[in-house]
Amino acid sequence: MQLTKPATYLAVGATGVPIDIAFTTLASIGVGIVAAQAVGWVVAATWNWTWNRRKTWASDAEPLREWARYLGVDAGRLAVRVGVVAVVASAVPGIIATVLGITAAAALGFVGFDRMVFSDA
Repeated sequence: MQLTKPATYLAVGATGVPIDIAFTTLASIGVGIVAAQAVGWVVAATWNWTWNRRKTWASDAEPLREWARYLGVDAGRLAVRVGVVAVVASAVPGIIATVLGITAAAALGFVGFDRMVFSDA
């Protein structure tokens, strides 16, 4: 059974969440939970780009340019994520704030990646 693009995107994203949380949690020890979002984000974004490139969009575009475009679009997701974390971090544990931020930004990512990163795939 082949999944739809949105379902594959969500499955790929789900594999990146534990990676993201692990790196965010480790970084938060030194810099705090809000700043640590950038560390978890760049590691997980690279992981997710790799798998979305292969599985969701089956892209064969030049990798470095595509990765740069992916990070550019994903920076918008990061802004949403950090905003959510900044608002809720005082009320819930950092891991929960991180998951809420990641979830809030998921739909934005799919549309941006589909239209601006993998539009030729």
